[in-house]
Amino acid sequence: MKIKYLLAIFLFLSGTVQLSAQYLQAHAQEDGTIHVSPIELELPQSKNNPMPQLEGFPKAYVANQSFKNFRNVTLADLDGDGAEEIIAGVDDDLYAISSTGILWKRAVEGLSNFPPSVADVDGDGDLEIALATWSVNPRGGHLYLVDHNGGDVAGWPRNFSGNLLVNAPTIADVNGDGQQEIIIGERTPPTGLLHIFDHTGGLWNTNWPVELDATPAVTPSVGDIDDDDEKEIVIFSTQSEYVFNLDGTPEAGWPIQLNNKKHSYQSPILVDLDEDNTLEIVGAAHGDEPEFFVRDYAGNYLPNWPQAIPANSWTFSTPSVFQFDEKNTILMGKPTGTSEDEMLYAWSASGTLQNGFPIRKAGGVEGIICIADLDGDGEAELLFGSNLFDQDTGTSFLHAYEMNGEEMFEFQIRPRGWTFMNGASLGDVDGDGKMDILALSYTQNFGAATDSVYINAYPTTVPYESSRIWWGTYKGSNSREGVLGAHLPSTTKNIENIAKISLAPNPSSNKTYLTLDFATKQAISVEIVNILGQTIQLVPQQDVQQASLELDTESLEQGVYFVLVRTAGKLVATKRLLKAAF
Repeated sequence: MKIKYLLAIFLFLSGTVQLSAQYLQAHAQEDGTIHVSPIELELPQSKNNPMPQLEGFPKAYVANQSFKNFRNVTLADLDGDGAEEIIAGVDDDLYAISSTGILWKRAVEGLSNFPPSVADVDGDGDLEIALATWSVNPRGGHLYLVDHNGGDVAGWPRNFSGNLLVNAPTIADVNGDGQQEIIIGERTPPTGLLHIFDHTGGLWNTNWPVELDATPAVTPSVGDIDDDDEKEIVIFSTQSEYVFNLDGTPEAGWPIQLNNKKHSYQSPILVDLDEDNTLEIVGAAHGDEPEFFVRDYAGNYLPNWPQAIPANSWTFSTPSVFQFDEKNTILMGKPTGTSEDEMLYAWSASGTLQNGFPIRKAGGVEGIICIADLDGDGEAELLFGSNLFDQDTGTSFLHAYEMNGEEMFEFQIRPRGWTFMNGASLGDVDGDGKMDILALSYTQNFGAATDSVYINAYPTTVPYESSRIWWGTYKGSNSREGVLGAHLPSTTKNIENIAKISLAPNPSSNKTYLTLDFATKQAISVEIVNILGQTIQLVPQQDVQQASLELDTESLEQGVYFVLVRTAGKLVATKRLLKAAF
C-alpha cells in the first residue's frame, strides 16, 4: 500500500497523471467569428487545485454574442494611485476597472475586439486611450481617443462612414516632433486604407491615407527600419506586405504580393536581429504555404528563413522577441490537432531552434506569448494560453514554461471560459508591488445562452519591476508600435557574489536544506511564502558565506511554496518548494 501511495504522490507532483475528458478546440475565422470542434484528449494534470485569484476576481461582464475579444486587456495606471487599471472594450462599452470595481465605463459605437492602446498622446502628462471599433451593421467603425477619466478628447471620435476598423490603433511619434500620432487601417472593400491622425483628430498631412490592395489585416508597426533617421510604417493587407515612408510612398522593394500566402491578425514585430542598425520584420503568414518569416528592410528573407509551418498549419500568432543568453530569440506559436504535437517555437536570429523547443502540446497557441521572471529566480519564463477548452470544468488554460522547455506545473492557471487568441498581460492591479497575471476569457454558447467576458487576476510572489518583464502585453507595449531597438533587455541573472543556491530534498515532507555558496560573506534573510505571496515562515537574518540551512516544512500544507533569499533586503533568488504528504 505504501509503495502505491508514494507512486501516486510522485505522479501528482510530476504532472504525469493522465485525465481523459471531452474538450473543445477553437478556430478563428477571418470574419472575426470563432468556430469550435469537439475532440477527445488525454492531457497531463499536475494537481487538483488551480492557482487562486486576487480577491474580487474574476469579474464578469456581458459579452457580444457573435464576436469575442482578441489579444487580452491593457494595463495602465490611469489615476496615479500606484495600481494599474484594467482597460478593456467589451461589446459596445469601454471599461476602466480597478482591483475593487469599475473606475469608469462608457458606451462606444460599434464593437471592440482588440485591446485599447494607451500613451500620453497630447503631452499633458496624463494618459489617453485609443480604441478602434467595428460593426456588422451600418454604424460601422469609429476611432476613439478618450482621456484618463473616459471623456472624449476634443476632435474625437472619428467616424469611418460605415467601414470597419478590425485591428488595434498604433500610437507613435512618427516624425520626432514630440507629438504622438495615431495610425489605423480601414476596410474599404475590396481594398483598404491606412490613416495617420494627429492628436487633435485631424489628418496628419495630405499624403494620407494611402491605399492598400485588400483588407488591412494587422495592427501597424512603426520604426526606422532602413537607418535613414526617418520612421517607416509596416502594414500587411490580407494578400500583400507594405512598408511606407512618411510621405506615403512605398519603401524600395515593397509592397510584396504573397500569392499562395495570406495575413490575418499576425501583427509584425520590428527588431535589429543582426546589429547592423536596420530593423528586421518578424511575422507569420497562413494560406496554402504558411510560414514563419524574417525579412530585412528591403524585403529579402534572412538566411534560413522562412520556416515552413509543419503540416501546412495556419496560424494567427503574433511573435514575441527578446534576448536569451545574450542571443536574440523569436517566439511564435501555432495550432495543433487532437494529439500532442509541436506548437511553440523559439528560434535564434539564424533560424536555429533553441534547446528544449519546440514545446509540444495538444490544441496549440495563437495568443500573446508573455516573457517574464514568473518565479523570482532572475531568469525568463514563458506564459501563454491555449486553443483548448475543458467542457467538464468549464475552464481553459494558461501554461508556464522554463526557457529549457520544462513546464512549471505550479502555475496551474485555469480561467473560466476560453483564453483562445488572448493569453495574458502582466502588471500590478492591486498596488502591492508584486506582479499579477491578468487574463481575459469568455464563454462561447452560440446563442444557446448569454455569453460572458471574465477578467481574471492571479497574484505572484515576484516584485513588479520592468527588469523582470520582457514581453507583457500585445505587441510588447501599450502603444502597439511593435518595435524593439538594437539592444534588447537581457535575461542574464544579475546577482552579485552568488555562486550556488540549491534546495533538497524537494519535494519535502518534514524538512529540507537550503544550500548557499557565496563568493564573499553576505547578510541574508530567508522566507517561505505561499502562491499568494503570504509569508508562512521567516528565518532570521544571519551572515553566511557557505551554509546549509535546515527549513522546517512539517507544518506546511501539501502544495507549492517559494523559498525567497534576500541579501541587504534585495531579492536575489527564489526556489520552488513542493510539500508532499509522504
